[in-house]
Amino acid sequence: MDKYFNSKLIKSFSLLSKPNLGKENTMRYHYTSPEAFLSIIRSKQIRFSDVRFMNDKSEGVFFVKLLLEFMDKNRQRFPFTQSVINIIFPENSFDDIKELRVVDVKCSDIQGFEHKANRNFLLCASEKPDLLNMWNYYIHSSSYEGYSIGFNMEKLLKTFDSQQPGLSDPYTVYYGDILYNEKQQQAEIQSLVEHIEQLGHVAINVRNRFAAEVLRQYLETRSYFFKHKAFEAEKEFRVLISISQDRLHKDKSSWVSSMKNVKESFFSRNGLIVPCLSVNIPENAISRIYLSPTSEEDLTRAGVRELVDVSGFSGIQIHKSKIPIRY
Repeated sequence: MDKYFNSKLIKSFSLLSKPNLGKENTMRYHYTSPEAFLSIIRSKQIRFSDVRFMNDKSEGVFFVKLLLEFMDKNRQRFPFTQSVINIIFPENSFDDIKELRVVDVKCSDIQGFEHKANRNFLLCASEKPDLLNMWNYYIHSSSYEGYSIGFNMEKLLKTFDSQQPGLSDPYTVYYGDILYNEKQQQAEIQSLVEHIEQLGHVAINVRNRFAAEVLRQYLETRSYFFKHKAFEAEKEFRVLISISQDRLHKDKSSWVSSMKNVKESFFSRNGLIVPCLSVNIPENAISRIYLSPTSEEDLTRAGVRELVDVSGFSGIQIHKSKIPIRY
């Protein structure tokens, strides 16, 4: 169980690295538009978007590409894992996956094993509060418009926690910094493969099915924490909520407590209606807000200050971007 939380279902995505939410490592920054910023502060809620509607639909494919390339180099060391890969991915061209010529990987059903489909919802943030490439997502009419909200991630993740050890609601929350570095990616994949290889020693009538389900579950959740090194400048941090499809829309009155802080909702983006989870923000979870590079500082700061005060947040520092953009 993660030492920071009572619930055993709030955990770092990594099988290899220990979670680190200490004081020096807990701040992460969510970049957002003025309209979304206003909604977040006024409602004290933040959206976790359905991963099916992400801009880059190939992220899961990128993880499988890394896995296949790792197995090409280590096939003889991990024969059981190779057999599991052949079982779960028979409908795919491995060459197409390695060249990223597909946007989806098809997983086969395992005979005699019922796979329960999960729904996954993501919140994206960054390690850094004032990155030009992140502000670039919020440029309109040659002017940068947006805000960077600094979250204490340990306190935000406490939203999902139970009051008592051993109790939890029926969903899993994964968190962590995205892996861009090839060596770190390979080390994490090796940890996964070694775990699967160990499953080859359980009873022969269940081992293939169980191992295939472990790999499929990793692909459907933790694969979202691997990205190509070309995106490294974003220094992204993610929180992923994974919940069974058949539990999502059912009554939650019998759940422990934390799901009361999570509501199913929808929003519009680029003409699409996007399912999401709106998650309550503890009042002490936001400590800093950064203003975009070309904002008119005095007026913007005054408006933000009054907004956060009226909304019930306290102790929030407001900073102007230090990026020297002319306008």
